[in-house]
Amino acid sequence: MQLCCSNHQHKKTAKFPPPSSHQVGFRLVLRDPVAVKERWRVYFEHLLNEEFPREPKAPAEPVAGPMQPWTVHEVRKAIKKVKAGRATGPDGIPVEAWRSLGELGVRWLTKFFNNITRSAKMPEAWRDSIVVPIFKRKGDAMGCTNYRGIKLIAHTMKIYECLLVEISPDQFGFVPERSTIDAIFIARQLMEKYREKN
Repeated sequence: MQLCCSNHQHKKTAKFPPPSSHQVGFRLVLRDPVAVKERWRVYFEHLLNEEFPREPKAPAEPVAGPMQPWTVHEVRKAIKKVKAGRATGPDGIPVEAWRSLGELGVRWLTKFFNNITRSAKMPEAWRDSIVVPIFKRKGDAMGCTNYRGIKLIAHTMKIYECLLVEISPDQFGFVPERSTIDAIFIARQLMEKYREKN
């Protein structure tokens, strides 16, 4: 996790001081940029790694058959879904770069994403993110708890996430106005028609 204290501010928070100093306890105010950055790192590390008690999940059932490779059409559609003009993650590659490469970029990303899916290994660079503290507009501007951390991740990872969350048109479960009962009914109808022909 990397922490970024940006000089750029949103117009709504422009009147609040950037987190260049931080209050520790009731008396000590940190002013050294290295100490302030370290305090933010410790704060977000604690906040983001807090464990909560929960029931252990049952092991997932294996998926029947290999996963189909991503197509150029699916990747092109995912690139269009990611919003332009957003802050980039640690790699510094905006989605606009992939769009400007056109078909060459789409084909390259398709191969790249298929390699990730086939190997089941995420790139190590995707494990990194930049956390930017944004003031909540209430409370003391010197306290860490009055800031919301926004994680900036790689845009290439966002494109891959769009591929993963896309629901297949063949899926019937957990889709509005569709049911697995409909799929079973269709399968039975096809079986009956096939039996009648033979």
